[in-house]
Amino acid sequence: MADIDLSRSPSSQLADTNGRHHDDQRSKPSPPTNVVSAMEGRRRRFVGRKSKNCGGEGECGNCASTEVAVRGRTSKRRVATNVPEDILSDPELNEAVSSLLPPNYNFEIHKTVWKIRQSGSKVVALQFPEGLLMFACAIADILERFTGAESIVMGDVTYGACCVDDFTARALGAELMVHYGHSCLIPIDATLIKMLYVFVDIKIDNEHVIRTLMHNFAPQSTQKAKGGDDDAIEVNGPNSSVTSEQELLEERPSSTVTKRESKKEIDLSTSAKQELNKGSITAKRETKQYSDISATKQEAMIDSTTANQGTGRKESDVPACAASGSDTLALVSTIQFVAALQSIARELEGRGYRVVVPQTKPLSPGEILGCTSPRVNREQRLRPGSDSDSDSSCSNVSLVYIGDGRFHLESAMVSNPGVPAYRYDPYSKVFSREEYDHARMLACRRRAVEMAADASCFGLILGTLGRQGSPKVFQHLRGAIESSGRTCVSLLLSEISPSKLDLLSDVVEAWIQVACPRLSIDWGSAFSRPLLSPYEASVALGLVSWQEEVYPMDYYANQSLGPWTVNNQAHRTRPSTCNKKKPSSFN
Repeated sequence: MADIDLSRSPSSQLADTNGRHHDDQRSKPSPPTNVVSAMEGRRRRFVGRKSKNCGGEGECGNCASTEVAVRGRTSKRRVATNVPEDILSDPELNEAVSSLLPPNYNFEIHKTVWKIRQSGSKVVALQFPEGLLMFACAIADILERFTGAESIVMGDVTYGACCVDDFTARALGAELMVHYGHSCLIPIDATLIKMLYVFVDIKIDNEHVIRTLMHNFAPQSTQKAKGGDDDAIEVNGPNSSVTSEQELLEERPSSTVTKRESKKEIDLSTSAKQELNKGSITAKRETKQYSDISATKQEAMIDSTTANQGTGRKESDVPACAASGSDTLALVSTIQFVAALQSIARELEGRGYRVVVPQTKPLSPGEILGCTSPRVNREQRLRPGSDSDSDSSCSNVSLVYIGDGRFHLESAMVSNPGVPAYRYDPYSKVFSREEYDHARMLACRRRAVEMAADASCFGLILGTLGRQGSPKVFQHLRGAIESSGRTCVSLLLSEISPSKLDLLSDVVEAWIQVACPRLSIDWGSAFSRPLLSPYEASVALGLVSWQEEVYPMDYYANQSLGPWTVNNQAHRTRPSTCNKKKPSSFN
């Protein structure tokens, strides 16, 4: 069976048509709130219009081994995840998987079958995001046939790993829950029943990603040889040419993009036009007018898998992105493409590029969430377990996001306001320059905070969609409100909408939602009263000062700004401090 793209559900197609790129990644659904379509025009989107938790610790069972530092040396901790050979080689099981599921999606059926048999579970709950729900019946049938366990498909909306609904699964009598499409943000030792996370690794055209980036960025060695001419970068030498197939695979493509600052436009080079006429390259040139950005931006988009064809680059064939002075590529993505991202990063480093894969623990290297993204650090090298939470200079870094939609990318852009951002869509194979109006977003959110600072009655919402709401953060903010001498009205909601909150607008003067921080950033202006995230509420209550330069996107980060985030040190279980004495020896 050939690779097919069965990931986009009708609902996500509609969302992308309307310009709403959410936490989907072909496995994540619509935006983090149940706001009716009539609000579409009221959402604060700080972008322009287009013209067209395991962290490698083995908690989820997806990590074969991890490196652990012990007294200055590195040792390996093995995690038993080996599926028995009789399951891996079962011809009927393999036939069912190959005939019912797309080959480029790894649903880890064999490991799931082994987990169910090993645990002896009789009832298994399956939780999918909307983008993967179309495969639920096929997976349920396979699991029931080869394990004898009853499968229950949970159909409630799932925005992310924070929506793990083990409460409902246990109420339905499930003994094991399988959560698809997200990393193990909720540790398996914190759930009420046994838990298995399946990341659903998606195979993409890695070679096309590499050639697209090579097409638009110059290697580090080329950057050093650029000299004083900003519009001329020598890549292979002025007289070089590709003479063999092997060299063609190793060299950058000659079909380049030239940036002319005076005209603010991007043109195809002469060699690219020749190749375009031959039909070997499909290139698009498009002008984007951003409603929130004063200057008109242009982008060059490459959507052909044959962008590696041509005859050597000339000195005048300048990559538009490289002309901006970027010498480091910071690669980020969602959990579905993290494996591909690591492979792409290694390959680019081997071809002379400086590549960093930033990480915010407990997320995997390169993984970002809609509410949690790292600050990119140009000094970070590609290595497992490295952390880029420092504020090192990133003036020469370009952020490249591999994935569809903008929801995750916007999180990384908010964390790195001074870094140019690009997006490679692995489905459409389009590479685009992305913009975000940081000044407008910061002004909008600060205005909401200032309005809420004068409120005498706060409404405090705890999200009940799975484990989206953090009781620890909720209690922290409730204590802060009461300590300030103000009234606090507690409210439990699975979905937050303006119409629902308007029912209490006569009493509540400002709302604080402990659910999804992006709800306040993206949709806050749609509510009649200020709707603050936990960080914004902490500013309004005087617990922390407003961060002028960078809006913190650290909601699930271990190293976070304060206790209004989920995994802050203040909320972690502290080990016992009791002094354990050795037993006395008696004669």
